[in-house]
Order: sequence, then C-alpha cells, then structure tokens
Amino acid sequence: MLSDLDTLFEGRRVMAILRGMPQRETVDLATRAWDLGITCVEVPAQTPEALAVLRAVVQAGADRGHWVGAGTVITPTQVDAVADAGAAFTVAPGFDPAVLTASLAQGCPTCPVWPRPARRSRRCGTG
Repeated sequence: MLSDLDTLFEGRRVMAILRGMPQRETVDLATRAWDLGITCVEVPAQTPEALAVLRAVVQAGADRGHWVGAGTVITPTQVDAVADAGAAFTVAPGFDPAVLTASLAQGCPTCPVWPRPARRSRRCGTG
C-alpha cells in the first residue's frame, strides 16, 4: 500500500482519469495508459457501478504492479467503499477534514484538488 503522495507521483507528470465508462472499456483504457508509460490511474467512484469498475481496474493494475486511485471521493463512507474496492489513494474535489481523516485511517493518501484559493488556504491551515 502507498504511504504518501510523494511516492505515488514521483517522476510522474500525467494521471489518466477514466470516468463514466463501462468496465471493460475502462480496463482496456487503463491498460493502454500503462502500456504508454502513464502509470498513475484514477477511476472516479461516484456510483455503485463505478465502484465495480474501480475494483476491476485495481485488479488489472495489481496484475501489472500499478496502483489505482479513486476520484471524486467526498464522504468518509465513500472512502470506506473505495478502500474496500482496493483504491491505493483518493482524490477529492476540495478539502474536507473528515475525508482526509477517513482516507488516512484506511491507509490511502488523499489528494484534495482546490479550484479556488479559499479552499487552498483552508487546507494549508490543517498542516
């Protein structure tokens, strides 16, 4: 399991975000990304169907030695679900201390994305 985001992103400049596609197509696209050297893959997990897709991509990644993360993670309950599906990290659209705490408790480093400076300063205040 990953211990931090530095390990995840070290030497990687691109992350493939595979959103809203059927399971087989998502696994195929993740495989293509890995074949092209894009080793950081995220599957947004907003629906029960997306959790099944995430699980399949996690398995395909594990078979090749790659981590797969879950995106659009906005609640602690969702953190638990994606961790159960095997996500190695979470990506959140903004910063929520409860999501951070849940992610770290599951051993999944989290990467909050801040579209506005106010959210960035809120995050920086938590260390």
